[in-house]
Amino acid sequence: MRSKVSVVLACAALFLGACSGAPATEAGNRTRLGDGNRSGAGGQGSKSKKVLDKAAKIGEKAEAAGAGGSTAQGSSARAAGQPPARSTKSEINPAFARRTAVIDDADNDSKREGITPAYAEIVKASIIGLGDDFKMTLTLADTVPQQMPNDKTHMIIAFGITGSNDQEGYSFGAQCTTESWDAYAGGRDDGNGEFPGTFEVKGNVIEMVVPWDYIQGPRAFEWYAASNWFSQLANQTHYRIDLAPNESLTKFPQ
Repeated sequence: MRSKVSVVLACAALFLGACSGAPATEAGNRTRLGDGNRSGAGGQGSKSKKVLDKAAKIGEKAEAAGAGGSTAQGSSARAAGQPPARSTKSEINPAFARRTAVIDDADNDSKREGITPAYAEIVKASIIGLGDDFKMTLTLADTVPQQMPNDKTHMIIAFGITGSNDQEGYSFGAQCTTESWDAYAGGRDDGNGEFPGTFEVKGNVIEMVVPWDYIQGPRAFEWYAASNWFSQLANQTHYRIDLAPNESLTKFPQ
């Protein structure tokens, strides 16, 4: 299906209205999202927008320190999970349905300040075609918690994928708070934020599986992954932002 997204930073609805109630098991936090209730203005969605705004501001701070590289979009937008600004002109190619793209991210290349956890550092990011679906996997440097320790600490992970037309792009990711992980998805001009597949946190790996149809695929595209952790402690902001790749985007398939 065709789904276009409004910019993540400008639309709180890109996050689900409430965190998943699925219990954590030995298999991790695994949930099929998209059928739950949505909160209105003033609910969890409004809180999520504040988190995204905070993530963007922290990204701007890191970008000012040199994290933005040579991209037109910069680290602030990517760290907060914004879809890529540019498009990749491509058509459906069934041969790409089981192709793969992998980024091996350098150790300790994140931008950070203060006391930050290793689990916010990206080790590897990949997109793997599964036939009807594709899987986005983020491997981090330590075990990822199912919840944050307090209401001043948040984590956002995201994948951004270019669309096949101008003003079209896709964002997939999740926010972790004291409640749990809350996944989102969308295209640029669609504000419902419903996640169309499965989301799982297991050990140091986060996986999202989404139908190819959601991004008008399988097809060639460009993409990035991001991990953004931040906490407010004693009036000081502690943060770690890791982008993969650090500059520009990478291609699918490889």
